[in-house]
Amino acid sequence: MQKLALTFPGSVSTRSGQQQLMAPSGIPAGLKGGSLQSSGLIQMGYNLFFMAAIFLAIMFMLLSGVAFITSGGDPGKLASAKKKMLYSVVGLMVVLMAFVIVNVLFQILGVKTKIFFFK
Repeated sequence: MQKLALTFPGSVSTRSGQQQLMAPSGIPAGLKGGSLQSSGLIQMGYNLFFMAAIFLAIMFMLLSGVAFITSGGDPGKLASAKKKMLYSVVGLMVVLMAFVIVNVLFQILGVKTKIFFFK
């Protein structure tokens, strides 16, 4: 009887003949194998949420600026562009205040975080 060996690219053979797959580079430390820590996953989700919210607010500001420039003096389009700009600025302020409040709460509760540039 012959045995068929199946190997995977990037795998390392151990002494017992078993294959051990290596995680590719570039994966966040909190998501690598072993014991997945929920705090790392929560922090990564927290970071992604705030980055996406800030990105969207800035994109809406840019789009309302373009709408303002291309309104051609039409009062209706100007008013609409001004409203969009106001709402996007208010949205950005709400996101930034939420970010500050959550970080202050983390500091008060003694939670160690790795959020953006805070350590």
